[in-house]
Amino acid sequence: MLPFDRHFIKTCLQQTGTFPVVRSIYRKISPRIKRQRDRELMFYGSIIPQKSLCFDIGANLGQRSSVFVELGSRVIIVEPNDNCFGTLRYEFSKNDKVWIVPKAVGAKEGETIFFSHGTDSTASVNPNWDYKVFGSDRGQKSRTVPMTTIDALISRFGKPHFIKVDVEGFEMEVLRGMSNPVPVLSLEYHHDDIKSISDCLSYLKSMSPLSIRASNMDCEWLTERTSDLTSCLSQIEAVKASGDLVVWSDK
Repeated sequence: MLPFDRHFIKTCLQQTGTFPVVRSIYRKISPRIKRQRDRELMFYGSIIPQKSLCFDIGANLGQRSSVFVELGSRVIIVEPNDNCFGTLRYEFSKNDKVWIVPKAVGAKEGETIFFSHGTDSTASVNPNWDYKVFGSDRGQKSRTVPMTTIDALISRFGKPHFIKVDVEGFEMEVLRGMSNPVPVLSLEYHHDDIKSISDCLSYLKSMSPLSIRASNMDCEWLTERTSDLTSCLSQIEAVKASGDLVVWSDK
């Protein structure tokens, strides 16, 4: 029996243009994905009001965007990785609640270098985003992509109630392109890089008082909502967690 090579199968499906269809079918029949989806609907339903405007920055294949849509939100998908475009178009191009913006997001408008691995959907503007996983021999590919800012997105689409930021270590630069607070946003965090998330919180706190609450990778709350930012980050370090940090502007 031939060994199961997930990457090889995925690459073949992408090359034949069938990946979006096969992926969609798989996600509909997988009990594991159904359980995760139910958790995500409950989690985001508790922080996003009905019919809100949401920005999904670093949308990847739109996993979270589809949850936001199911919750009744209007969604701006922002993703620079062309390995994701076929799936995003397949899932959302006929939905009038969704707009796809094929750009990176940073501190200023223009262009930037984008780093990826072959046909992988996960990538980043941060050149060291994958070092911990792949080491120094990473086989990265780079290309130039257009870059926008949160301020420019707000000018075009309006002020969102919620922004999801998942950009593999480029979060601080994304936030530098935002001049005013939004009601709620989430930032991916890792317990072994608390300084990065602390820097992001310091920048956001310069615009508004904050309260925060940490969840794990499965959208399960780990901490209570608190305005004691240091205490929350210490709890994350203590349990060696990774996940999303939800940040409320209390202005």
